[in-house]
Amino acid sequence: MEKVKGYLLTIGIGGALILYASFGMDIIKTTPDHSLVFVNHQNKEFISPPCLMQSGYNDRNEIENFAFSQNIDLVKRGDIKNKGYKPFGLCRDRDGFTESTTAGATFLKSIGLIKSNSRWNDDGSWNY
Repeated sequence: MEKVKGYLLTIGIGGALILYASFGMDIIKTTPDHSLVFVNHQNKEFISPPCLMQSGYNDRNEIENFAFSQNIDLVKRGDIKNKGYKPFGLCRDRDGFTESTTAGATFLKSIGLIKSNSRWNDDGSWNY
């Protein structure tokens, strides 16, 4: 009987650790290559649309219109990757380029048990 209690305790502790690792620890995703960003070529900085726009950053046309109206270059993140461009500091400090999730949530999304939007849409626009 003592062995059974020991096994159950081990299984319980192991299960708790797996749950904590799956849902208690954050995974930080960074801006994917297809996402649209505004670029300051002079300072070699880029900024996410949600950091610069009040609204409309979830619509590619709105982002393009904003860039045109403000005379700001708009590129895909992948186009400036590895070219020395850095994220604009204030935007970076406000988590303007990352998305936080957990391994468990990612797994549940992949098997269709939960549905939630990524920060980035397939067309390069942003959700938040």
